[in-house]
Amino acid sequence: MLATAHSTGPTFSRDVRTLLRMQGVMNASHFMTVPLLALHMSITLHFNSVALATVMSANLLSAQALPLIAGAVADRFGSRQMMALGLGLRGLGFLGFGVTNDVTAWVCFALAAGSGVACYEAGLYGILGVANRRRRFPPCSPRITRC
Repeated sequence: MLATAHSTGPTFSRDVRTLLRMQGVMNASHFMTVPLLALHMSITLHFNSVALATVMSANLLSAQALPLIAGAVADRFGSRQMMALGLGLRGLGFLGFGVTNDVTAWVCFALAAGSGVACYEAGLYGILGVANRRRRFPPCSPRITRC
């Protein structure tokens, strides 16, 4: 009979667990808005298919492509500031969706909402990377050259 080792698995601090939960909420809100916005634009606002595809593409492309730039900005200005900027941009985008019916404005607000996701994720990954490094190597570990 084989003996199995019981491992407790990785343990994260309460702050990191909270950040991971928030990331789950942000991912859910990003991908759940796609069908809801598409329905709202087609049924309520009567946007044609080209306008609908333009708005959806702006939202998805900005959320998926901008983390490359947002990561460098987060390294320069700080992860927490990028997370706050991301939440603000996301809120601005959703607020704009509620107050306007113009296709051009919807594209701009879709870019803002997608950019908010990108900024939030870049900041979050920066914080998680530092937390992971601290967990692996305690302060003044022989593997770390500086204390």
